[in-house]
Amino acid sequence: MLFKSPKKAKYIRVIQATALLVFIFCGAHSLMASGALPQKDTESAVRGKQSRQEAEAAKLLDGARQDFARGRYASAEKYAGKVLEIDPTNQDARQILNEIEKIEIVRKKQEAAEKIAKEKERKAESIAKGKAKREAEAKRQAELAAKKQAEEAALAAREKARAEEAARREAERKAEIAKREEEQAAREKAKAEEAARREAERIAKEKEREAESIAKEKAKQETEAKRQAEL
Repeated sequence: MLFKSPKKAKYIRVIQATALLVFIFCGAHSLMASGALPQKDTESAVRGKQSRQEAEAAKLLDGARQDFARGRYASAEKYAGKVLEIDPTNQDARQILNEIEKIEIVRKKQEAAEKIAKEKERKAESIAKGKAKREAEAKRQAELAAKKQAEEAALAAREKARAEEAARREAERKAEIAKREEEQAAREKAKAEEAARREAERIAKEKEREAESIAKEKAKQETEAKRQAEL
C-alpha cells in the first residue's frame, strides 16, 4: 500500500485551512464594515460554523482512529488529513499521520528487505538450478562413459572369444592334420615293414631253394662218384 508523504500533505492542508479561515474572517469583516451583516449575527454565524466544523472534525477523527485500528491506513490518512484541513492544530490527527508515516517507513523497509531476500532466494535458486544442471550433465556424461566402456569391454570380450574360437579351431585343424600325417606315416611304415618282411621271406626262400639245389647237386655228385667207384 502506498501513501502520500504525511509531512507534505500536512503542510498543504495547513495552508489550505489557514487560507479558508482568512477568507471567512475577511469576508465577515467586509460585510460588517459595509453594514450588510450585523456584528452580533456575524459572530453567531462564525461560532455556528466553528461548532459544525468541530463536530465534523470529531467525526472524521473518530473514523480515522477506527480505520487506523483496523489497518486501513489509506482511509485513516484521508480522514486525518480532512481533520487537519478543518483544524490544523489537531494533535490527534497529526499523531495519526505521524504513526502512518512510521508504519509506511517500516513497510518500505520490510518491502526492501523482502525484495532483497527474494533476490537472494532467486539467486540461490538460480545457483542451485545451475548446480543441479551441471550435476545432471556430469551424471549423464558419466553414464555415457560407463555405457561406452561397457560396450567396448563387451566388444573386446567378443573379439577375444572369436580369437580363442579361431585359435581352438586352428589347433584342432593342425591336430587333425598331424593325426592324419601320423596315421599316414604309420601306414607307410607298416607297408614298408610288410614289404621288407616279404622281401626277407623271398630271399630266405630263395636261399633255401639254392641250398636245396646245392644239396641235391652234391648228393647227385656223391651218388655218381659212388657209382663210379663201384664200377
